[in-house]
Amino acid sequence: MPNRGIVVVGGSLAGARAVESARRAGFAGKVTLIEAGEHEPYDRPPLSKEYLASEIGTRPPKLLDADAISELDLDLRCGERAVGLDSTAKILRTSNAEYPYERLLVATGASARQLEVPGSDLRGIHYLRSLDDAISLRASIGAARRAVVVGAGFIGMEVASSLLSLGLAVTVLERESTVFPSLGTDLGDAAARRLTQAGGILEVGVVVDGFAGVRDLAGVLLSDGRVLKADIAVVGVGATPNIAWLAESGVATENGVVCSATLESNVPGVYAAGDVANWPSRRFGERIRVEHWTNAVMQGVTAGHNLAGKANQMEFDDVPYFWSDFLGTRIQVAGRLNKWDECRQVASDETGHVNVFAFDGRIVAVAALDARRHFSRSRRLIGEKVASLTELPR
Repeated sequence: MPNRGIVVVGGSLAGARAVESARRAGFAGKVTLIEAGEHEPYDRPPLSKEYLASEIGTRPPKLLDADAISELDLDLRCGERAVGLDSTAKILRTSNAEYPYERLLVATGASARQLEVPGSDLRGIHYLRSLDDAISLRASIGAARRAVVVGAGFIGMEVASSLLSLGLAVTVLERESTVFPSLGTDLGDAAARRLTQAGGILEVGVVVDGFAGVRDLAGVLLSDGRVLKADIAVVGVGATPNIAWLAESGVATENGVVCSATLESNVPGVYAAGDVANWPSRRFGERIRVEHWTNAVMQGVTAGHNLAGKANQMEFDDVPYFWSDFLGTRIQVAGRLNKWDECRQVASDETGHVNVFAFDGRIVAVAALDARRHFSRSRRLIGEKVASLTELPR
């Protein structure tokens, strides 16, 4: 009988926290962590901020240092990519070996969505999802003077902030009518002003048709016929869950791994956590897949407890929360912004804004820009029923 135990696929934040949680829950058997990249598990948020903006490119902090790996009695395998799962025999296949398991966690995260346009293979076009991506981008910055950032989402704005701090001329392109349109026009416009005040150029309502150059990037082609000169371009247009390797496994997938409230898939003993998990929220009455740091942490904790084989399986139904720092500004969001029919600004002054969102008479989200105290108070309203947001005091 092979030595089975827990196998965690993905050295992500969710994967690292799951290993710790399983040990805290009393699991004493073998724990193996499989990571496709060559680097030991590390924290990703600094990649678009501290790491990118640093003159020397300080490495992001490790999620599990040597002492933690030893204390957890963890078998860490870096540089091995999951290629298949035999859920009947309970065997994980990687690029290097096979691993029998009793229970398995899918924590493979997501990959940057590619912009499929002419010229997308030119040198100087970057995506930012991994440390290797950040290393490649950092190496390109030295000789660059002009940068174009495609996508004014949170990653795009963080990257633009870092590039501006390094002295590059930065243009940010957004196909929607403003920055962060889901947060409310007023808050999005306030964030846009931060960018232009810092010297960045914002172009909204524009679509990228391609990239110009021979071997190296020379410009970005827009649908209105213009060409923006650029030495580097950073594309941030979303992400897709890493689930292709599960195609023949029997594990149900649809916008991620389809999980129950305990984060277990349709295959007993196979769980998912983090960016790749699609889980049912009773709180919001829909399935959710969330690509944020706090969600990965808390799902890792829940999944790790359940991987330990406890009879009292934990259910996960947290309120999604995330924040983003750029240009000396902090945006905080709690709840779900995919569906709302009423938005009201409940706090505003020269520097800060707080918007509250409702759908069908229930508060579903709160978003804030540079208003931490107001945000903390307002986020407690999520889930409350209201006849109208006009009832809320400013």
